[in-house]
Amino acid sequence: MRHWSPFFYCLITPFFFAINTRAQTYRHTAVWTRIAPSYSLSKNWTLLSDLYFRRQSNPNQGPAHLLDSPLVWAGRVGASYRTKHWQYSLFPAVYFYTYPALGTAADLKRTPVPEWRPTAMAEWTLDVPHKSIIRLRVGYEYRLYTPSEPADVGRLRFRALWRRTIGNRAYGQVWNESLVAAPPNFEANGNRFEINRTNLSAGYALSNISTVEVGYQFTHRQRRSLVEFDDEHALTLTLYLKLNQ
Repeated sequence: MRHWSPFFYCLITPFFFAINTRAQTYRHTAVWTRIAPSYSLSKNWTLLSDLYFRRQSNPNQGPAHLLDSPLVWAGRVGASYRTKHWQYSLFPAVYFYTYPALGTAADLKRTPVPEWRPTAMAEWTLDVPHKSIIRLRVGYEYRLYTPSEPADVGRLRFRALWRRTIGNRAYGQVWNESLVAAPPNFEANGNRFEINRTNLSAGYALSNISTVEVGYQFTHRQRRSLVEFDDEHALTLTLYLKLNQ
């Protein structure tokens, strides 16, 4: 039963934090694009990499302009070790350059935040009937800001995913992920919740080496004021590339 704890945590988190939506909430739209090349070293070991580029709507232009303002560009390089049911991943080189999530015009005056974000993750996979799988993942990331303000912080990530194969080349999936504060340097107010996101997507294998995935993602993000929140509606586009067979 201990394997199911992160799964139940992710399920109840959206309902628990929905209470906070009574506070001031800002809404915007975004497009998340990702390219994820990988290279298999052996049956168990794989080199991993990601390139992210995300844009968002500007509060002065309205939500219809999804590509108006920058949101994030980032990249990471790491490796994973896979067994029958487990995958362990380590990303020692992760760099994010994050612009403020634009809720109000005042956000336009805030400067982007560069940071290094080394990350470790463990994921458990369970095969279930009807060509489906369940994946439960937990991760920890250490956020080193450059320059040193704000102070470095830690963050835990919990994700639960359900995927079903459709035919020989396609799949559909839904996942929910919660991000909560972790040592070091908790907020002085004791708050732990940061982000909860839900993604509904479908993928299609274009060939033996490439798969494209398209989805809708809803993100609920708490601001530092604790009484303001960002709700993001996003189109997600991902291209997975296997650089060898």
